[in-house]
Amino acid sequence: MKLTILGATGSMSGPLGPASSYMVESANTRLVLDLGPGSFGRLWDYGAERLDALLFSHLHADHVSDIISLQVFRKWHPRRQFVPLPVYGPPGTLQRFAQIEGAAAGTTYGDEFVFTPFTVGGQYQIGDFTVKTWRANHSADAYIMRLETRVDDRMVSLCYTGDTDACPQLVEAAADCDFLLSECGFTSSDQARGVHLDGRRAAEMAVAAHARKLVLTHIQPWTDPAVPVAEAEDYLANYEGDAPALLRGQVAVAKAGQVYQIA
Repeated sequence: MKLTILGATGSMSGPLGPASSYMVESANTRLVLDLGPGSFGRLWDYGAERLDALLFSHLHADHVSDIISLQVFRKWHPRRQFVPLPVYGPPGTLQRFAQIEGAAAGTTYGDEFVFTPFTVGGQYQIGDFTVKTWRANHSADAYIMRLETRVDDRMVSLCYTGDTDACPQLVEAAADCDFLLSECGFTSSDQARGVHLDGRRAAEMAVAAHARKLVLTHIQPWTDPAVPVAEAEDYLANYEGDAPALLRGQVAVAKAGQVYQIA
């Protein structure tokens, strides 16, 4: 399982790269999780025509807006020989994309995409990957995803939080995962709840889930990434238990262009 960070900036594209978008690959399957502003240009670098499915955690513009670029690519590319691409997301995903484009009523994008709505507790087999979904704790209808695939003789797992605050279902989704890709849209100075995690709460969730690696993403472009990392590492350093032994020194920040070979 390989993870490529196409974009990781919180809430918008930023000076260091596009907004949220992550490519996950096995030997035979390539998935993209979210497609925020600017990310399609990065996807182009890796072969935008070679996708098996597109999965959206939720429908806020900073996670979905480059679907319009992908649609134009698949509809108008002069060498196009595409079959409709499976797109998974919250109910209303099709309608949201038509709204962004300003499309005519009744537009289905049927030549480019086929839409499947996520459900809470859903399980989807997409090529080599089993994808499971949980309800996130966010200001919109949002889903946490767990991706699993077999590598040699064991099951390898990645949990992507999408946008969420702390919640029991995140602990369940990330249980014993090899890689927790956790949003961190806030720092401890932000008092709002039910929207984003800060570094401390991301670490709390990782510890509770016994995740093996924690990578923070969706950090706002005005935030020094060292701040949420310090919050997470401070929590781990003062935790009296065995789980942080797996995580201590392993808290990292996602950056556009990074590649993680998970297994």
